[in-house]
Parts: sequence; C-alpha cells; structure tokens
Amino acid sequence: MSVETNDEFKAGLVGKNMPRIVFRKIKLREKTTKMSRADPLEVNAKLVLPYQLNESHISQYPLVLKVYGGPFSQMVTRKFEFGWQHYLASSLYIMSASIDGRGTGNRGSDFLFSIKNNFANVELEDQMDSLASLRELQYVNKSCIAVFGWSYGGFMALHMMGHESNANNSYFSTAVAVAPVTDFYYYNTGYTERYLGVKSDETSENYKRTNVSRLAPNFWNKDLLLAHGTGDDNVHYQNSAQFVKVLVEQKTYPDEDHSMRGAQKHLFLKVTSFLLNSFNKTSERKRFLNSEVHKYCPKINGTVNQC
Repeated sequence: MSVETNDEFKAGLVGKNMPRIVFRKIKLREKTTKMSRADPLEVNAKLVLPYQLNESHISQYPLVLKVYGGPFSQMVTRKFEFGWQHYLASSLYIMSASIDGRGTGNRGSDFLFSIKNNFANVELEDQMDSLASLRELQYVNKSCIAVFGWSYGGFMALHMMGHESNANNSYFSTAVAVAPVTDFYYYNTGYTERYLGVKSDETSENYKRTNVSRLAPNFWNKDLLLAHGTGDDNVHYQNSAQFVKVLVEQKTYPDEDHSMRGAQKHLFLKVTSFLLNSFNKTSERKRFLNSEVHKYCPKINGTVNQC
C-alpha cells in the first residue's frame, strides 16, 4: 500500500456510509446578540455530517458540539481522523461540529493572545455565538443539541452550560465533561500562571472567573454527565469532586489517568447512551433508541439506564 496515494485504503472505503466532512467559516456577531459586547469575528468550523444529510431537505439531525478552545489548540484541520464523531454520524445520524475561536493557534498573535488573562471569557463568547449560528442551520434539530469536551474542553462545556445566556436552555440542555478543570486555582502553576498571571490580589479575578461552581444555580434544569479518573495526574480528580453537588450524573473511573485508555470503550458507550436518552426526552425521533449501542446497556422500563 502506498503511503502517499493510499489507493488500497481508499478502495476499502468504497460502498461504506462514510460521513461527510464540511469546512466552513462562520461570521459571528454581525448583528446584535446576547453576547454583543464582543466584536464581529470570523471563525473556522468543521462539521461531521451523516452521509445522507441533504441541506435542501427538511430532515433535521441532532448536533454535538465538540469543544476544546484552549491556548494554541486547533481542532479544525484536514488531517485524517476516524473516531467517535464519525461513528455518531455514520451509525446514529448525529452530526457534530468543532469551532476554533479566539485563543486557538495558527491565526496570528492577536487572535492567539486574546485569551491571556481571559479564560472563560473570549473563548467562551466565540463558542456560544458559534453554537447560536449553528442552531440556525435548517437541518439542525434545535431540541437535540449537546456539548462535549475533554480537559480544557470539559472546562468549556461546563461554562457554556452554566452561562447566564443559557439559563433557560436557550442554546442547549445536554453536556458531557470528561476530566474537566473546574477551577484553575487547582491546576498546575506552570501552565496556569503563563496565561492568568501569578496568583495575587491583582490577578484574583482571572482565577475566580474560571471557577464553574459559581454557576451552579444555572444547572438545575439540564442533563450533565461528568466523567473523571481518580488517578488523573494532569487534571486532578479534586476538580470534579468539588463540583459534585451540581451533577445530574457522575461516572468515576478508579485509578484511570487523564486519557482513561483502559476505560475508553466503557466511557464512550456511556456517553453515547447518555446523549441518546437526553435527546429522546425532547425529541419524537424514537428511532435513536433502536441503535446498536443499546445492546450493551441494560434497560429499566424500556429506557436505557446505565452503561
């Protein structure tokens, strides 16, 4: 097999229901929005769409926004990937999207350094406004939208869910946060002080803004799944433990580290069943409950309970 042409690999994909990958630019804040204090901006987006999706048809699909948003990161790339998002699109007809907002890499220094001293601020604005734009796509089912994030992405997912503009589920009502930072006061200083400054009276607001526990009153009417490994040596389990009072559902993985390699099959089965159950609460599209994933999940009264 040629590593340059990949002809054999391409031949193997013929006839497969591969998801469509669409890249687009989203113009934010062209008009007044709930977060209009931010300036107009164009961000890059990557959409993973079910193979049968036709933008001219009236069919609507659930949407999972996979977020990260941390400094120097970049999720919108053309490198070949095939993972959970592609499974959602090809097998469960759930589309997903990722956005590179301010603070991410390869857009120049002004774009990158706008996040300095601004965690849970500028990158949050861009993800929220991007989600508002995605909601307006005619093929998106507005009642079935979830946000998924891991590590800094989990931090973003929690802040998006608890944001004041989402208090009445104006954007979404379902989120999954895996190994999230819930308060950068507890994260390692080598990383944190680079972006938020040395802990002092002058920088205290930078740190207080990152504490998602202050948003706890905004979580009461939402579906939240939080997963964390007790052996995580990157984002310590303490982050999730201190946030446990506002959780709807929690999965703890004993002795698993930040990547949770030993539990990933169980984790993604759990996340998938959680999303399906949450979407089913607000959608008449019962066919999602007939998916393959439920073979692995025991049911109570016909509803997927635990996985």
